Amino acid sequence: MPISSIIQQPATKSLNAAYRPVIINAQVAKVSGNLPPVVFCDVYFNNIFYKSFSKTLPKTEDVTYGYYEFDIQDACQEYLKKALPPIGVVNVYHLPVGILETVFCRLRSSATDSNGLIVLDGTAPVQATGKNNSISGGGLQTNSFYVLNSTLQHEDNQDFEAHLSSFKKRIWSSDAFPLSHRPEHYRICNGDHDMFPIVYKRDNEDIPCLRLKYRKKGQTTWQTASLCSCVAPTGSIVGPEEWGIGVPFQLAIPINGTPPFTISVTLLPSWMSISISDNNIVLSGTPDTLDEYNVVMKVENECGQVNLTYTLDIVSCMGPFVKINAMPETHSISEGPQFGYLLELSGTEPISIVSHTIPEWMDIDGSGPDWHIEGEPETPGIYHYEINFENSCGSLTVEGDIEILS
Repeated sequence: MPISSIIQQPATKSLNAAYRPVIINAQVAKVSGNLPPVVFCDVYFNNIFYKSFSKTLPKTEDVTYGYYEFDIQDACQEYLKKALPPIGVVNVYHLPVGILETVFCRLRSSATDSNGLIVLDGTAPVQATGKNNSISGGGLQTNSFYVLNSTLQHEDNQDFEAHLSSFKKRIWSSDAFPLSHRPEHYRICNGDHDMFPIVYKRDNEDIPCLRLKYRKKGQTTWQTASLCSCVAPTGSIVGPEEWGIGVPFQLAIPINGTPPFTISVTLLPSWMSISISDNNIVLSGTPDTLDEYNVVMKVENECGQVNLTYTLDIVSCMGPFVKINAMPETHSISEGPQFGYLLELSGTEPISIVSHTIPEWMDIDGSGPDWHIEGEPETPGIYHYEINFENSCGSLTVEGDIEILS
C-alpha cells in the first residue's frame, strides 16, 4: 500500500522558518476500502536520517484516499537548537554554521498480512549511534528545502493583529493599534507630533498589509517598507479519478491563505479551463478525447506557494456519479411543510432509477442530471431512503436517514 503522491510540501530550495509549520501531506490509496495501519515520515538533515514521525489515522479521507499530514517543525527546532544566530550584531554577512540546513523527508506506508502483523512498505531507516553511522531508508521523497533557525520568528507572534496588540499599554480602542512599543505613561494632545505611530482598522476588517513611508533621524531621504499579515497558500485536490467523454466536468479546489493568488498551470487539457473565485480554483469543461491527463498547478502569493497535481482518466463510459447531494440530515416541520433538495448526477446518459425505498411522503421528481427530492412530512421521526440509479456503464445507490423534527 505505497504512498500515492505528496500533495503538500515546501517548494524545492525554499527557505522555511523552524518556528513555523513545515507541512508534509501524503495521499495514500485505500486497498479494498482499508487504509494502512501506519504511515511514516522520515526526516533527513543534510542527507542523513534524523528521526521518524508516524500516523495511524489520516487527517481526512474520502472513498479512495486517506490524507496524512505531518508537521516536522518540532524535529527542525530540536535539530537546530544547538546553534542560534547572533542577536544585535551589525553587518553579519555569513550565517554561522548549523543554523541553516538542507532538509527532505521520505514517506513510507505499511500493510497488514494474513496473520494480522504489520508489514512495512520500503526499508526503514536506522538512526546513528556512537559507533555507527545512520542508514538511509526507502520511501517516496519530498522536495529538498532549507530550514532556518531563527529566534525572531520564534519570539514574534505570527498573527499580525495579535502582534500589534502586544504593544498596547493600559486602555486602547479595540480598533486602534500601536505600531511600536511605547512607554506605559505616554500622553499626546491635539497638535502634538507623535513619535509612536498608530493604525486604525476600518469596518471591523482585518489588517492585511501596512505600507509605511519613513526617514531616519538626521537623514533627508524617505524610504518605504511593507509589513503584511500573510499566510502561505495551502490546499489539496480531492476529485474523481475517472470521467466520461462528453460529460460536463467541474471541480472546485479550495485554497487557504492570503489572497491574491497567482496560478501557473502545465499540462492543462485543451478542453479544460481554469479560474479562481472566492479562494476556490475551478477546473471545468467537457472532455472530448479519451486520454489520461496530469494537471500540475503552482499556487503562489507573496509569502509562499503550494504545488498541486491532479490525474484524470477520460473513459468512454461513465457510471452514475453524485456531484451534489444536498439532502440534509434533519428537517423541521416548523420551517414549513414543503421541502425540496437537489441531487445532481453526472455520467453517461441516460441515467434512470431502477428501484427506490422512500417514505410515503417523499417524491422523486425529474430526470438526470438534476433530480429533486421533495415532500411534505407531517409526523416527526427518523426516515430512511434508498435510491438506486443505473445507466449502461454501472449503477449507484444513494441512501441515508433524515430526521423530521416538530
